[in-house]
Amino acid sequence: MTLALSPDDRWVAVATIKQVAVFDRARGHHVATLERLGEVHGLTFAGDGALWAYGPEGLWRWPWRQEAAGSWKVGPPRCYLARNLDRDALSIDRAGRSLALRTPLGPRLLRPAGRPAWVPLEAGAGDFPVLRPDGQLAAAASATLPSVFFLDAKTGRRLRDLPAEPAMILQGFSADGRWLAAATRGGRVRTWDTGSWEEAPVLQGTTSAFAPDRPLQAVETGEGKVRLIEPGTGHEFATLEDPNQDLVPPRTAAMAFARDGAQLMTISFRPTMAAHVWDLRLLRRELATLGLDWDAPAYPDAPAGEAGPLPSVRVEYGSLPLAPQAMIDLCTTALECSPFGPIPEVYAQRALAHARLGHVAKALADYSRAVELAPDVVAYREPRWRLALRLRRDDLAAADWQALIERKAAGALHYNNLAWHLVTGPEARRAPKPALALAEEAMRREPRPVYRNTLAVALYRVGRYEEARRHLAENLKSPGPG
Repeated sequence: MTLALSPDDRWVAVATIKQVAVFDRARGHHVATLERLGEVHGLTFAGDGALWAYGPEGLWRWPWRQEAAGSWKVGPPRCYLARNLDRDALSIDRAGRSLALRTPLGPRLLRPAGRPAWVPLEAGAGDFPVLRPDGQLAAAASATLPSVFFLDAKTGRRLRDLPAEPAMILQGFSADGRWLAAATRGGRVRTWDTGSWEEAPVLQGTTSAFAPDRPLQAVETGEGKVRLIEPGTGHEFATLEDPNQDLVPPRTAAMAFARDGAQLMTISFRPTMAAHVWDLRLLRRELATLGLDWDAPAYPDAPAGEAGPLPSVRVEYGSLPLAPQAMIDLCTTALECSPFGPIPEVYAQRALAHARLGHVAKALADYSRAVELAPDVVAYREPRWRLALRLRRDDLAAADWQALIERKAAGALHYNNLAWHLVTGPEARRAPKPALALAEEAMRREPRPVYRNTLAVALYRVGRYEEARRHLAENLKSPGPG
């Protein structure tokens, strides 16, 4: 889940599984749902009110226009990138002239006005970038190196490296551009002063957001509590304890302040899977009556609420969802006009569309091109392996099989899926012993019930019935299907 707040504070957009829900912020009512998007992991509003959405189905811009008093239209959307492999967030400057994102070929800046222009950033292929609000500076967290890079947002050239940790999640810059925050995998929030290039005290936490109107930073502790602190010093003003012990997910754009800083919006990924609004103005007013208000400038008075009916929001989808042939045409055009050269992920997306139409040979050819361009990406090897088996291309199937076993970077899901195909496919194609090794590796990496089930089937196939029975019995005790 991720959220975005429109520049006029009117709308709050929350990306959930397979859809984006839009709320009237002032009244807290749901007004629209954007569907047909697939999973959305990056969500942000531009200065002109347009909503950008980024996920495995690509990068889309949804124009947002007022048609009449109390009536708005969203869409139809325009696609700027046909496909994205990763679950990435999205960063935009205050004016909406540039976006920072990680593409299939590495981190890029997109200037969408007129003919879109892409600027490569001098950073690693897996590095995730964010933009400073003035659009002049970008930062990227290294996926493999203990560094955070600062880059010129006009040229993409690296300006400075600071010591950090690998695979951090950048939370973004403060509104004045002074501070940059990042969350580490070890449950800490690190913050740098981009004026002095010094690091502030490290905080316990999983995600963070800056207030737009004052030096205030919200930090989720990982315990269902949000600390409000002063950036740089770590001085704590207050701690907001969620009554449901909801946790804000450790990702970018999981928290956002309203424009006047008087409301903090968060999303949770357990247990309620809900969006929350903390009214800091009301909270401080009640604390003041008890003599407990914190030492900071007061918030301005709340604007007068709107009267009358809820706004009407009409969603226009255009060509969404893309039919397989439309996706094939879009990917073909993207490959012909791509500023990056051949993009393996676009070949993979076109292969998927061909497969949905039953064009198995064309799908295999496109996956083969993707593998040729990016031989280390297991997400291309696995579907090609399945297609090669269907077409009896044992040479390709054997090559992909060997590559997937050798590349220990494959996740538990890949090991499990390959094992499952090898133990449940046609008898002539089964390979129980290799499947058992894969299933054991999946369980070693991530001991989930669904992977334990695959392991039990593999054990059954090789005749180890008692062990298979024990694993299935253990699954019966599991509280859920995970």
